[in-house]
Amino acid sequence: MSTTDSLWVRRTPLERTLVGTWHWDFSTRLFDLDPHWRRSLGLISGDGPATLEQWLEYVHPDDVTRLSDRMTDLRTGRAERIEVDYRVRATGNRWVWLLHRGAVLERSPDGRAAGATGICIEFDDRKRAESALQDSESRLATALWGARAALWQWRVGTGAFSMSPMWFALTGYSRDEWEGSPDPLFSRLHPEDRDHTFARFEEHAAGRSPSIEAEFRIRTATGEWKWILMRGCLVDWAADGTPKLAVGVSLDIDAQKRAELALHTAETRLETAVWGAQIGLWELDFRAGTIRWFGDWCDRLELDPCEGPHHLMRRDSPVHPEDVAEAERRFREHVAGEQQFYDAEYRIRDRNGRWRWLFERGRVVERAPDGRALRMVGVCVDIDARKESELEARRNQHRLEVALEIARGGMWDWDLRTDRISLTEYHRRMLGLSPDADASTRTFWVSRIHPEDEPRVTALMNRLVEGEVQVGEAEYRLRHEDGGWRWVLDRARASERDTSGKALRIVGFTVDVTDRVRTQEALRRSEFLYRTVASITPGYVFESQLMPDGRFVPVWISDGLKDVFGCTYAELQKLGGFLAFTDPESRAGIRERTAGIRAGRPQSGEIVVYTVTGERKWLHVNTMPVRDPQTGTVTGMIGSAYDITTRKLAEQALRESEAVLRAVTENTPDWLFLVDEQLRVRFVNRAFGGRGAEDLVGRTLSQILPAEHRANLEEQCRRVLAHGKPAHLDVEHAVDSGGTRQLELRIVPVVNAGAVRSLTVALTDVTERKRLERALIEIANREQQRIGSDLHDGLGQELTGIALLLRGIVAELHKIGSPLQRDVENVIGLVNSAIESTRALARGLSPVSAEQGGLVAALQSLANRAGERYGVNVGFRSKLRRPLRLDESAATHLYRIAQESLTNVIRHSHATAVTIRLETRADDLLLTIEDNGRGFTGSSNGSGGLGLKIMRYRAQMLGGDIVLETSASGGAVVRCVCPLGAATEEERETRARRAL
Repeated sequence: MSTTDSLWVRRTPLERTLVGTWHWDFSTRLFDLDPHWRRSLGLISGDGPATLEQWLEYVHPDDVTRLSDRMTDLRTGRAERIEVDYRVRATGNRWVWLLHRGAVLERSPDGRAAGATGICIEFDDRKRAESALQDSESRLATALWGARAALWQWRVGTGAFSMSPMWFALTGYSRDEWEGSPDPLFSRLHPEDRDHTFARFEEHAAGRSPSIEAEFRIRTATGEWKWILMRGCLVDWAADGTPKLAVGVSLDIDAQKRAELALHTAETRLETAVWGAQIGLWELDFRAGTIRWFGDWCDRLELDPCEGPHHLMRRDSPVHPEDVAEAERRFREHVAGEQQFYDAEYRIRDRNGRWRWLFERGRVVERAPDGRALRMVGVCVDIDARKESELEARRNQHRLEVALEIARGGMWDWDLRTDRISLTEYHRRMLGLSPDADASTRTFWVSRIHPEDEPRVTALMNRLVEGEVQVGEAEYRLRHEDGGWRWVLDRARASERDTSGKALRIVGFTVDVTDRVRTQEALRRSEFLYRTVASITPGYVFESQLMPDGRFVPVWISDGLKDVFGCTYAELQKLGGFLAFTDPESRAGIRERTAGIRAGRPQSGEIVVYTVTGERKWLHVNTMPVRDPQTGTVTGMIGSAYDITTRKLAEQALRESEAVLRAVTENTPDWLFLVDEQLRVRFVNRAFGGRGAEDLVGRTLSQILPAEHRANLEEQCRRVLAHGKPAHLDVEHAVDSGGTRQLELRIVPVVNAGAVRSLTVALTDVTERKRLERALIEIANREQQRIGSDLHDGLGQELTGIALLLRGIVAELHKIGSPLQRDVENVIGLVNSAIESTRALARGLSPVSAEQGGLVAALQSLANRAGERYGVNVGFRSKLRRPLRLDESAATHLYRIAQESLTNVIRHSHATAVTIRLETRADDLLLTIEDNGRGFTGSSNGSGGLGLKIMRYRAQMLGGDIVLETSASGGAVVRCVCPLGAATEEERETRARRAL
C-alpha cells in the first residue's frame, strides 16, 4: 500500500479529532489537503489537489513567507521535518489558526526527497488565548517599565535571585556581568546596608513580618551608589510549610533619597531657626516609646527632656497635678483621631523645683493602616511671662512631611504601519483634550510641542525609529488646550521591529512633571535668594565639612568675609589662615566650641579678630551641627558670623559720656524720650513734630504729642510710674502729607535707688512692618488655597487614574490566574489610601471655594464640625439681602476670623451655645460670633494676643475692623464689619495703599 493510500485509510479517525492530512508530491508540485476536513472547518480553497502556490493564496499575508520557506526546506533537503503555525482564510471573512506538521517520507532511487506527508491541526482558540495572554503581559510589562519598576524572584532555599531586564537598566549591568559574581545582590550592597537588608528577607522567610520591604544602596556598573527600594512577599511553600519562592518589585528611589538629604539640610536650618526663636521642637516615636528634641531648648529652660524609652510614662510625672488630667485627655483624644491636633497649657516643674507654664501643640503625622498613631511632632513654648502678666498668646508650628512620590502619567501606542497613535484617557485629560478631539496622528503631536523643544524631540524619535537607540527619554513642553504649557517626561521604546531593525510599533509613558520643574525652578530661586541674603547680611555666612582628622574645612563662605577681614578666603589662607588673624585670647574658646559642634551641640560666642590692616574687630558667631540623615553623625556645620564691632564700641562709648550716647542714638530710626515724674522731657535723640531736639527738652509730653493721643499716653505713663511695669501701645497718626502712619510706643520705667524716677519712651514707625504682616497673611492664604487646589485637582485626580489603570490590570491578571494579582491589589489599596489622605489635606488647606458652596457653605460646615467635635451647640444663620460677590481670598479671610473666634470661645469662655451670623446691612457685611460664656475678663478686651491681632489684620485687609462687645447675657460678642465693596483683591490693595 502506498503512503498516500495509507494516509486516506486513516482519514476517518483523524477527522474525528479535527486533524486533516496532507501530501505534497515534489515532482508534480501537487499539494493535496484532505477536502472533507477543509469543509468541516469552513476553509476557503478549491476542491481537489492543487499546487502549493495555490494553497498559499488562502494563507494570511503575514504568514505566507514563513510557510513557503519551511516547505521549500523540505523539498530541497535542508530539512527532514516541518512544524509551523499560520492563518488561513475561512468562511465569514475570518482567519483560522492551523498547526502544520510533516516529514519527508518518499525518496527517489538516488535518495533525493520525492514527497512529504503530514497533518494540519486546527488550534485557533488556543492561539488566540496565547495572544491575549501575551498582550496582557505586554501591558503589565509596559506599566512596570513606565514606573521604572523591576520584577525579581527569590528562591529561599538556595538564596538565588532572578532579575527582570529593567533591573539591569536600573543598575547598568549586563546580565552576564551581574550573574558572573557570586551572590550578585548582597555582594554589591553598601556595607552599612547589608545586615539590615538581609535581616528583612530572613524575617519574612521566618514568618515574623507580613512582607519584605527594604531600602538599600547598591553599587552600579559605573561605581556609583544608587538607592533601591525592594518590596515583595512569599508566594510558594513546600508541603511541609517551608518557604520556597518570593516575588516582588524593585524601585529606583535614588532621587527621593537625595530629596531626603535636601530635607535634612532644611531640618538643620529649621533647628537653627527654632533655636534662635527659643521654641522647643520635638518628635515622638510611638513604636519605640521615645522622644527626640531638636536643639537645647530643654536644657536652656532646665527641664527634663525625658528622652529615651518609656517616655509616655515618665513625661507626665513633673506636670502639675491640677493640669495633668486635662493635658492627658487632650493628648489621648488627638492620638485616637478624635481631634485634629493636640494642644495644652500646663505647669511643669523644672530641675530647680520651680513651676513653669508651657504651651504645647502637636500633631500625629504618621499612622498605621488601622489608624494607630506611629509618629507625632510638636512644639513647646515658654509662656510663663505671658501667664504672669495675664496676656494671651498663641503660637502655631506646623510640620508636614510627604515621604511618598507616585509616578503619574499617560500611556500612548504608535503603530507606524498605519501611522495611528492611541492614547489612554488620562493622557487626554492631562492636556485638556475633548473626547472627540482627533489626536491620533503624529502631525497633531508635533504641532503641540514647544518650538524650542520640537527639533530635539523629533530627532530623538527618529533615532528610536531607525534603531539607533533602544529607549528614548526626553523632557519637553506640550501645549494644553487652555493655551498654557505643561512640562512632561516622555519615555518610549520600540515594542516591535521589522527584520531590518526599523520600528513598527512604539509604546511610551508620559508623565506630567510641571510641578516638579516649577519646584526645581523655585528651589534654584530659593538657593539664589539664600546666597544673596547671605551676601548682604552684616558679617558672613559659612558652611564647613568635617574631615576624618577632625578638622572643619569650609566649603562655602559668603562675600561678607571680605568686608570683615579685608581680603578673600583664598587670600586669607595664603596669609596663614583664619587662626592667624584671631586674637590669642579667643582661640581657646574657638577650640572649645569646635569640640561642642563635633559632639552635636549648637554653639554661640564672641571672638576678636584682626583685619589684614591690623584693625581689631568683634564677631558674634552662631554655629549648628549638620548631621548625616541615615547615621545621625555630625558631618559638618553651618553658621554665621556677625560683625558686632559697632555695638562693642558703642557700649564703651556709652560708659564714657552722654555725648557719645547722643551721637549713637541720633543714628537710630526710632525716637527716644527720657521723661521725669512730671512727664517733662529731659532727653530726646532727634527732632519730632517740627521741633528740634534742643527745643523739645524741658517741654511736657502734653505739649509735644498730638491731641488725639495725648490723654491715653499720659494715662499709660502715670500707670508705669505707679506700678513699675512696662507698657506698650499702638497708635495711628495722621501726617501732613496725607494718609496715616502706624506707630508703636514702648514705655519702660527707669529705676533709681529702688524707685521709679523717670521713664524711657521709645517711638517706632512700624507702618512698613504692618504692611508686610498683612501681605504675609494674604500670601499664606493664597499659598494654602493653591496647595489645596493642586492636591485635589492634581495629585488626587492622577492617583484616581492610577487606581483605575491598576484595576484593569487586576482583571487581566485574574483571567490568566497570575500570582501577581494579589500584589497589584495591595498596590491599589495603597493608592486608595493616598487618595483619601490627599482629599483630607486639600479640604484643610482650602476650606472656602466656589465648588464647595462658597463662604456660606464653609461657615455652615465649620459650625457643624465644631458642634460635633466639642459638644457645644453651634448654630449658623445667614441673612443676605443680595448675593455675595466675594473673591476666594476675601471669603477665606472671613472664614479664618470665624474659625479663630470659635476656637477662642471653646478654649476660654466655657460656653454651651455659640451663634455665627452672616448678614448684610446697607453697604456693609457683618460677621458676628456670639456665645453665652463668661465673656471678656481682664485685659482680653484690649489689644489682645497674637490671635486677635491676626483677626484684626484680616478685617483691615477687607477695609473693616474687629469689634469686641459683651452680650446681654454676659457672653462675648466678636463682630467683624467690612464694606461689601472691599471684596476684590484690587480694591483691597488700593485701600491698603491709601492707609499707608
